[in-house]
Amino acid sequence: MEYFSRLNFSRKVIFIATDGDPSESIDDVCSAVKKMLKKHGIDIVCVGYGIDKPLGF
Repeated sequence: MEYFSRLNFSRKVIFIATDGDPSESIDDVCSAVKKMLKKHGIDIVCVGYGIDKPLGF
């Protein structure tokens, strides 16, 4: 987070590529990271690939 805080851009975005299949074991971690990124004004773009219908997006 420190790295992103030092960047001087009008918009900050993190891209996440995933198989689209949610993993229940990391739900809490993902939720915490999402809140932290939102707090710092960083947008998240997720791309699901590898299955017909990505779940959890």
